[in-house]
Amino acid sequence: MKYKLDHKAIARLRTSGAVFNALADLADDAVTDLSEHGRVEGYSYSLQLARENRAAVTIVGKGHARNSNKVHGSLMKALDDIAEDVKKGKGRK
Repeated sequence: MKYKLDHKAIARLRTSGAVFNALADLADDAVTDLSEHGRVEGYSYSLQLARENRAAVTIVGKGHARNSNKVHGSLMKALDDIAEDVKKGKGRK
């Protein structure tokens, strides 16, 4: 069976509200994990349209959060945990 990709539909999907909402939810989960449910301040995220009309999320750590990330790799660990949950079909926490 041969499949034909609908490139226009893929382009629309990249900027759809559902994709933005899913990215915002995942970024919020990451920030919640990183801040240990509000105990550690300094993590935030922003959602935007990146180049080529793709939805993108930027997660930033300031102050204590930034130093913690440098020492422990906190951001990568949180993103890895979320990616594993998504792969296993668990979705959001």
